[in-house]
Amino acid sequence: MASADRSTLFINATILDGSEHMEPQPDMAVTVERGVITWMGPSAVAQAPAGAEVIDLGGAYLMPGLINMHVHLCGSGKPVSAGDAGALMKKLDNPVGRAIVRRILKGSAQQQLASGVTTVRGAGDPLFADIAVRDAIDAGKYQGPRLVAPGTGVTVPGGHGAGLFAQVANSPVEAAEQVRDLYARGADVIKLFVTGGVFDATEVGEPGVLRMPVEVAAAACKAAHEVGLPVMAHVESTEGVKAALEAGVDTIEHGAPMTPEILELYRGAAGTQLEGRAPSVTCTISPALPFVLLDPGKTHSTDTQKKNGDIVCSGIIK
Repeated sequence: MASADRSTLFINATILDGSEHMEPQPDMAVTVERGVITWMGPSAVAQAPAGAEVIDLGGAYLMPGLINMHVHLCGSGKPVSAGDAGALMKKLDNPVGRAIVRRILKGSAQQQLASGVTTVRGAGDPLFADIAVRDAIDAGKYQGPRLVAPGTGVTVPGGHGAGLFAQVANSPVEAAEQVRDLYARGADVIKLFVTGGVFDATEVGEPGVLRMPVEVAAAACKAAHEVGLPVMAHVESTEGVKAALEAGVDTIEHGAPMTPEILELYRGAAGTQLEGRAPSVTCTISPALPFVLLDPGKTHSTDTQKKNGDIVCSGIIK
C-alpha cells in the first residue's frame, strides 16, 4: 500500500481506470505523490520521482479506491433485526464496553479497506464509536479508510435505530441539542432516521412509515446547518422523502418513488438545505437486492420483512 506521506511509483500494473467504457490497460505505471495520483502512462516510459518507492505489481490489477456511501460499521453484513439492542448498548456504555464496540468498528473499517474501499461514509453507529475510530485512523494509530463519521444518529421514540445507532429525541429542542453535541464531538455529518425501516415494521406495507415529525427534523437540520454540517436521513417512503426535504435534509438515504413535487424539492425548491448545495439521494440497491432475492432461510427474515424489503427495494429502483 502506498504511504500517504511519500511518493510511490507502481509499475507493470493492469489498470482499471473507472471510466464508463473502461477496458483493462496492461503494462501501465502510476505515480502517487502524498496520496494524489499525479501521472499515469506505459511502464516503459515511467520515471520515478526522487526518493519514490517503486512497486512492481507483476501484472496485478490496479484501480481507484472505491467509495462506500452508506455503512453501519457495527453490522456484519447480515440483514438482522436490531431486536433489544438498545438495552445491550446501555450495558456497553462504559470504558470496557466502548472499547469492545470500537474494536468491532475498527475491524469493519479495515475489512472495507482490504476490499478496495478507501473512503467510507458512515450512516450511524453505537456510542459515537465511529468518531473514535476515524480519529485513530487519522492519527496513524492503525490503517483504515477515510471515514466520514456521523457518530450516533438522531431518531424519535420507537423510531428506526433507537438505542442502537441512534439516540432518541423527544422534541425539536432535544433534537437540536443532540445535533450540537454531535458537532462538539467532531461529527462530519448529522444522521436522522425520519421513517421506519424493514425490520421495525410490524405490518406488510409500512416499512417507510413516517416516524419523525417534520418539526423535529427541521430543528435538527437548522442546528446542523448553523454549524455547517450536512444532514443525511434514513427515508423509505414517498411521504417521508417529502417531509425530509421540506425539513432541510441534504441527502436522502435509500429513497422511494418520486412525484413531480418531490422532483422540484430535489432541485432545491424548498430552500431549506445547506447553503450552496441541492439535496440528493443515496440509492442503496446493492444491499436491498440480495435481501429480496435470497431465500429467507439465508437472510433470517420473516415473511413480513421479506415483503417489506421488496417494497423498499422496488421503491428505490423506481
